[in-house]
Amino acid sequence: MLVIALLFLMFIALTLGALFEFGTSSLAGTNRLNTTRSLQSDADAAMQAAIAAIRVNPNPVFNNGCSLYTQPSVNNPSSPLEVFWCPQLPDPRNPGSFQLFQRPGVFSVCPGSAPARCADSQSLLRASVTFYDDQSFGRAVYISTWSMQ
Repeated sequence: MLVIALLFLMFIALTLGALFEFGTSSLAGTNRLNTTRSLQSDADAAMQAAIAAIRVNPNPVFNNGCSLYTQPSVNNPSSPLEVFWCPQLPDPRNPGSFQLFQRPGVFSVCPGSAPARCADSQSLLRASVTFYDDQSFGRAVYISTWSMQ
C-alpha cells in the first residue's frame, strides 16, 4: 500500500512539474509576441500618420530624394520611428510612365533615428502608395502594397 501511495505522489509531482514548465514557457512566448506586436502596431501607426501628412502637403521637404517624418513610438517612447517617403519619378526613356495629377512613391518605416533611408531588408514596414491630385490636392490615396517584415 505504501508503494502505491509513493507512486501516486510521484505521478502527481511529475504532472505538476510538467504543467508549471508549460505555463512558464507559454508566458515567455506571450511576452515575446507582445513585444513584436507592439513594434508592428507602432510601425503601422507611423506609416498611416506619414501617409496622411504627405497627402495634404504640396511641398514636402526632401533630403537625398526622400522626405523624412519622425514619429514617436507609443510603446517605446525612447526609440522613435523614421518614415521615409521616396517619390517614384517617371522614367525619361518611357513617356508613358508619367501620369498627370498622380504622385506615386514608396514609404518605408525604419527603426531608430536613421540618417538615411534604411535598406528594404531592415525596414519594419513598406508600402507603395499613389496620391491622386486631379480634382483637389490629395483627393484620393491608392495603396498598392503594404508589407511587414
